[in-house]
Amino acid sequence: MRIALVGTELCSVQSPTGGLERLLQGWALELSDHHDVILVDLTPQDAPAQRHLPLDVLEVAAPSELSRALRSFAPDIVQVNNRPLFVTEVGLRINTFHNYPDAWSAEGALDEAAVAEALRHGHSTAVSASLARHVEGRFDLTHGQVSVTLPFVDDQFFDARHVGGHGILFPNRLLRKKGPDVVIRALEEVGLIDEAIFLDYVTPFLRGSEEHLAMRHAVEASGATLLPAVEDRAELTALYARADLVVAVATQPEGMGLVPLEAQAVGSRVLTAGPGGLREATFEPNVHLPEADPHRLGLALVETLASDEEMASKDELRERFSRAASTRSLRRVWAAL
Repeated sequence: MRIALVGTELCSVQSPTGGLERLLQGWALELSDHHDVILVDLTPQDAPAQRHLPLDVLEVAAPSELSRALRSFAPDIVQVNNRPLFVTEVGLRINTFHNYPDAWSAEGALDEAAVAEALRHGHSTAVSASLARHVEGRFDLTHGQVSVTLPFVDDQFFDARHVGGHGILFPNRLLRKKGPDVVIRALEEVGLIDEAIFLDYVTPFLRGSEEHLAMRHAVEASGATLLPAVEDRAELTALYARADLVVAVATQPEGMGLVPLEAQAVGSRVLTAGPGGLREATFEPNVHLPEADPHRLGLALVETLASDEEMASKDELRERFSRAASTRSLRRVWAAL
């Protein structure tokens, strides 16, 4: 079977850091053991200088050229990610959603009617049940029409050993929707700001933006530690392993949340807050708050740090969130059609 996995026009599908892009790379590697697979890169000019992937890459200059480029590969399956209005024309089309609809277009507001029409006549999956149900409700689809394909966590996180002793880690992007300012207010309220570490991490195309700079300034002004963004996965694993607590917050609905999944795979205690899939990515005894409220988050920070409850089994997490399990889930979507 010939399978094409299509990235977006915002970030090279060969990126070593993008969450969506890393999922596609992992799926492609897993599928390539039994199928002819290509990654479709819509921003090849932004690809890393060292092309580290042992995969074929189809470089396309613009979304308008996607159909023509795909015809040269003649795929049986075309998996399009977060872009329901990309035109593909060849192969069995699968839409896979990693984020809520506000992230489905780089050019402003979606044409809701056009998206609804495309989804009614296509096949879709999403990385969490909350996202799948939202898509069905928003675009008037039948219940169950959007299936769930859980993301995966790299084996290196599961293989790490948690040691703790280095405070509270906020490893998410410095964007308002990720709530760094909410976390700062919560930490200040309970007197824990000196124990907090933030990473100067942001989506590549937003680095240096007004929003990014404002969030970075808020961290610096608070007295928390701000470290450079970590691109190496081994370094990130080590940060999770040393953290006493990893915090992930969303002020807008989150598709799923790889940060809490990765941290729990390492064995770190996790506290999450906000709408969307973060609840599904948080397992007892870790705590999820429905809203990103600074006061409630501060109280939960104190309670969670004081907890001595045993963490969830790594084996159970690996069984659900391994690369092999995630890819099998993706393949079941195609097999059912």
